[in-house]
Amino acid sequence: MNIYLIVRGIPSKNDPQWGCFEYDQAKALVAKGHHVVMLSVDERWKSRWRKLGIRVIREAGVTSYDLYSGPWVLLSVLNLWIYESVSSWLMLKLFKNVVKKEGMPDVIYAHYLDSFEYAINIKRQYKIPVVGLEHWSEMGKAYPSAQALRKAAKVYPQLDKLLVVSHALRDNVHKYVGVNSDVLPNVIGEEFRYLGDRPDNEKVKFVSTGNLLHCKRMDLIIKSLSSDRGMADKCSVTIVGDGVDHQMLQDLIVEHHLEETVRLVGRKTRKEIVEILNESDVYIMASDSETFGVAAAEALACGMPVIATDCGGPRDFVTQDNGMMIPTNDEHKLAEAILYMIEHHKDYSKKAIAEDFHNRFSAGAVANQLTDIFNTVIKKNKA
Repeated sequence: MNIYLIVRGIPSKNDPQWGCFEYDQAKALVAKGHHVVMLSVDERWKSRWRKLGIRVIREAGVTSYDLYSGPWVLLSVLNLWIYESVSSWLMLKLFKNVVKKEGMPDVIYAHYLDSFEYAINIKRQYKIPVVGLEHWSEMGKAYPSAQALRKAAKVYPQLDKLLVVSHALRDNVHKYVGVNSDVLPNVIGEEFRYLGDRPDNEKVKFVSTGNLLHCKRMDLIIKSLSSDRGMADKCSVTIVGDGVDHQMLQDLIVEHHLEETVRLVGRKTRKEIVEILNESDVYIMASDSETFGVAAAEALACGMPVIATDCGGPRDFVTQDNGMMIPTNDEHKLAEAILYMIEHHKDYSKKAIAEDFHNRFSAGAVANQLTDIFNTVIKKNKA
């Protein structure tokens, strides 16, 4: 099967997380024998990272075409309609160019709402079925923006199949947009694996990873530790990631005199994150909202018990056998959970957690499910 993925971007050395979820699914589909091509139109204000034109990357059996023609995202501030029209035109131009080299696709598989529009524009001209996978955090919020809802109500019904990454997101989409969808979990990169037991740490090591944005609530972790000096002395916390909240979090650490307990270590590569996870004891996800919760899933894949807020996506995979769920935005409950894990983290089997997670969320299982979906929409399109 010839499958074109329309994605937000392509992972690179400078930005390894950009488009990494889509790339993991692409590799899983290649492993099933499919021909997979990724297309992206990059409009970010990071021109120092790349040159104008089409960048072609062939890696792990996936061919990627990334078009950069300038920071068009700035146009969205002036006129959103013109910006979206230009973006859609650029994607269509890239598609026509790629078809000459890779052949006409049997199906287009788009990720995120913005990419759905690009794919539907191509569908109108070429009659190719489109499957969309939604994992945009905006659609998982308790109150999505009116602009996002208007766009979703217009675009979702035009897809041949709408997929979402969790049951919580499925319920939200149906509640606000009235469109039915099927659940397809994210693929977790094969790098995220349990590497075997390590010597006991002097202190219980907690870790959290993600962009340092308010919605990730890294501040809640710091505040919860400040409630009990004795608890803070028994553990350490490593926060991996970067973002606009970095300085605020650093100031909070100093304010609560937690410099010896909490470390902000910045952005890390996947390999480095896997090493950090395997050297730690417990993972914390304190987010307000998650459509899936990839970071917590990556920790489970490495065998770590997880403390997760009841923020949506983690309901699909955090259980009493691999961790604990607490309310969102509750500093007291998070402090209780940390204290419990300090005393009980050894009650969990890291090997068993990792094996169970990979059995339920393996790349092969997701690729098989996608293959069945693609075959169904292709057959229906030809009828």
